Amino acid sequence: MSLRRADKTSTFTVPALVHTASGYYFGFGGRGVGGDFYIYFSPDPRGHGWDPSETWGAVQGWFDTWLKNLRREFDERDLWGELLAQRSALQTTPVANDNAPFTGDEQRRIAETLARTEADITRSTRLSSEQTRILHEKLDEMRAAAERLGRKDWQMFALGTLASIVISAAFAPGLPAPRRLPRCLS
Repeated sequence: MSLRRADKTSTFTVPALVHTASGYYFGFGGRGVGGDFYIYFSPDPRGHGWDPSETWGAVQGWFDTWLKNLRREFDERDLWGELLAQRSALQTTPVANDNAPFTGDEQRRIAETLARTEADITRSTRLSSEQTRILHEKLDEMRAAAERLGRKDWQMFALGTLASIVISAAFAPGLPAPRRLPRCLS
């Protein structure tokens, strides 16, 4: 495999195992100062993907790490891909140029849609009690905002709240991430 040096001045070739479906690789080659093995791999959460390893056992340890990273890339959800696949869920009906308030019927429809969305999420995902509480609070804020905000303002508020829910679920430390994104506001 041909790799570019960290200083980007040249390339070099190392033997590598390449995962063909993803292009991710694990390579090792050369010995540095002191006889260290150099290993090169992708994906790597540290970002640089190379490390000097003093022993063959250390190389094997890094190989195990690479396999775990590779598995994580395929087992974890692709939130951006899901969002793109479900972008119709975020498309809204064009609103009037004014910021008129919602009618009573529209407010009821929004409340019903948010209630269905909450039920769908809690039924189809494994949420912690904290995640369930936050989801309920955020969707209830959206429902209440439809009663006091105009159409344009509510639309921006709703999109921001949905983004906040998704980002919080994806990056909350110690909490299990939901299995998929909801098809809300459909």
